Amino acid sequence: MGVDTLLYVTDLKDRDASLAVFKRSIPLQKERYGKTVFFLPFDSDGWNSAVSNLGIDYGIRKTSDLSADTIIKAAGEESAALIVVDMNSDEKPVSTLIAKSPIPVLLMNRSVQEKELFEHVIIATDWTPYSERALTFALDFKELIGELDMIHVINDKLTVKGMRDLKVRLAETRKTCLDKGIDAEFHIYAGKTGDEILTAAKDYRGTIIILGAPVESSLVKRLFRRGVKYQVAERSDIPVFLIPKTYDRN
Repeated sequence: MGVDTLLYVTDLKDRDASLAVFKRSIPLQKERYGKTVFFLPFDSDGWNSAVSNLGIDYGIRKTSDLSADTIIKAAGEESAALIVVDMNSDEKPVSTLIAKSPIPVLLMNRSVQEKELFEHVIIATDWTPYSERALTFALDFKELIGELDMIHVINDKLTVKGMRDLKVRLAETRKTCLDKGIDAEFHIYAGKTGDEILTAAKDYRGTIIILGAPVESSLVKRLFRRGVKYQVAERSDIPVFLIPKTYDRN
């Protein structure tokens, strides 16, 4: 078990629903994070009694502000290594939080899910430093992974050399997974990257999507660069785990 903290952020409009979502992330805490801090709006009555029966080390922190900057500040003060967000979609500070957070962000949803969070993992890769870090991070949770499907999206027609290089990369990545004891499957899609990742998640009945996510502190970049991570985070029907390239838990 690790000693890092998991910061769980929820809007509390439905405590039972929020707790049901949180329970899906309990295996993450038990595998890696030593403690959970619940970051809740000021009206947090009843949470101590509800959480005390979960058998985890926890703390509760009240706030009247669930903005992205406040969440990131609280994560720093609590030495959090992961932010788990469960909020209504019309209030969720997705763009700013995933653009600026220096630590991984797991965006949950309240759709009914009978499967475990990591039962069927979908990882999109283009072998950039962002996606390579996301794969490394995911493989650290190998004990939780049931199935793993790797997705690569082709945007342009490949040359013969490009296809040959792609096959080499596929083989190398699959070996990396096998070395960790995971027999990953690889799939090639063609089209718009965000659309194809979401399509693949449905095709293979994924329970979570894991993506690399560069940190973008510039407001201009956040306003005008609506990249893949935003598209997937905003449209996905399943949880999305975003791993910043700069993150290094060591």
